[in-house]
Amino acid sequence: MNTSAALIPQYTAADTVAALHKIYRTRRAGGFTLLGLGALALEVSPIVAAQFPSNYNSYGSLYNFAGGLGIGLVISIPLMIVGGNTLLNHSRKIEKLNIALYQETNVLPSKIEKELVSARLLPLK
Repeated sequence: MNTSAALIPQYTAADTVAALHKIYRTRRAGGFTLLGLGALALEVSPIVAAQFPSNYNSYGSLYNFAGGLGIGLVISIPLMIVGGNTLLNHSRKIEKLNIALYQETNVLPSKIEKELVSARLLPLK
């Protein structure tokens, strides 16, 4: 008797659908988190930069504000792009389509299967 086969858990279709719901929910939460962090960086960086005094001229705090805004844009734009892309790729509509496809064919798209395996929600094949 092969004992290694007994150690691999057997998942039902309901387990796989629950795992799909979980992976989509966590990816959407990550997308919202990245969008929030991007917005926070855009809001906070110019305010923090404007607090430092400038000895050059009377427009120093305005220059600091503009520099902080530039830094905020450099930080926030990539965060917001990645967060938005994550939300688009893991929307509820796509989740429902993939679950319906899985329930019809019992085959997952390879990208989704790789995500489930990397999240340790499905065993390796």
